[in-house]
Amino acid sequence: MHTVRARHGHRVPNHRAFAFVAQLVFCLLAISPGSTSAAFEDRYVTCNVFASGACFGVAPGDKLTMEVIVDFVQYQVAFAGGGLATIYSGYNPSVAQSPAWKACVSVMGFNDCRERRPQADVIEVIARRDENAPYVHVVVTPKDTPADLIKAFLKTVHPCRRSDLSVSCEK
Repeated sequence: MHTVRARHGHRVPNHRAFAFVAQLVFCLLAISPGSTSAAFEDRYVTCNVFASGACFGVAPGDKLTMEVIVDFVQYQVAFAGGGLATIYSGYNPSVAQSPAWKACVSVMGFNDCRERRPQADVIEVIARRDENAPYVHVVVTPKDTPADLIKAFLKTVHPCRRSDLSVSCEK
């Protein structure tokens, strides 16, 4: 630590240098791996992409593509740090029955929501608001993407209702 010489000749600590070091340590702790969940959650804006019956968030730096295919829409989100999410929105999702589905933990707010891990590095969620609503089918392939980023992304998926003039989404 730097010191400065006081008028009476004694050395005293330089409080500016100490304050700078304290701020630096605080900032390094704030971005350390232990706090990545909050950092990733702050990246995502809930519902900035609206699909039929659902919405999801895309963070700055992520790349979004959308393809309209006859009676459904498919979105792909390439995460800035690697990894990919494919989101299907429509009435007839194509899903295999095995491995078994379980109740959702990653995505909340849907009346009908199931998830599974068909492969060690793949997360799959299928949900719909009610029996008349279209499905949203999300498949996430992390490819070295931190688990906290995937959790933060999945937390942005919410059910929506559409009327002639508006879309309203639940949190």
